[in-house]
Amino acid sequence: RFVPPDTYHEEFRHLANEWASELSTAGERTYTFDDVDPDSYGLGLAALGYVNAFLELEAQLEQLDWIPDVIYMCSAVTSQAGIAVAMRASEASSRLVGVTARSPGGSTVITRVANQASTLLELDYRFTTEDEIRQTGAWWKREELREYLPTLSLEQFR
Repeated sequence: RFVPPDTYHEEFRHLANEWASELSTAGERTYTFDDVDPDSYGLGLAALGYVNAFLELEAQLEQLDWIPDVIYMCSAVTSQAGIAVAMRASEASSRLVGVTARSPGGSTVITRVANQASTLLELDYRFTTEDEIRQTGAWWKREELREYLPTLSLEQFR
């Protein structure tokens, strides 16, 4: 079914529920993924697919012995968020330049989704907001989640 772009954001929930109801009545099991609500935790989950996609791309680029200086990407939310998470997690040397097709405030949503994906992957950092970047210049912050390795001493191995 097609939803015109100019009404997609306004009509998505209603139409998704209507279609899910029709399919359920026909005996089908339905799952609705809300990619409209910027607070939907499902967006963080969706971004994980792009984390995997970048890791695949990174392996292919390594085989070619070619690492780009900059990766340009135009997307709405989950793809940029997932790619940013993967690049940070893999310590990629390329720089990501994202162009959002979303309305103003898109970078805030992308940051939120990237942080959701980071949490799902149990990574120990979070991406900073635009205000934090302006104030500190830092694009991400490390957060201690737990002790990874207890303190060891040479005496323990003797």
